[in-house]
Amino acid sequence: MSNPKTVQIIPANDWFFIHDSVDSKRPVVHIIAAWALKEDGATVGLIGGVQTGPGTVSPVSRLVGVPPVMGTYKHLRDLSQAEREALESTS
Repeated sequence: MSNPKTVQIIPANDWFFIHDSVDSKRPVVHIIAAWALKEDGATVGLIGGVQTGPGTVSPVSRLVGVPPVMGTYKHLRDLSQAEREALESTS
């Protein structure tokens, strides 16, 4: 499966990626730093992270795609109380 090339990146203000935690009832909230437009037309959120996988020599902080789990993008105004509390605990 190929990874389509990113053709444009724009900032994302007040956007988040939310998914369920595997070991707690609290949701996991990732802050979206930017939106990436892929050459196939897909738009994906980018978060701060560390590149991993084959060929990685040393961990370097960079923007990476959201985790490959079932989740949803939400704007700040649409966060539930539980999601807001999870966000505050990670800040």
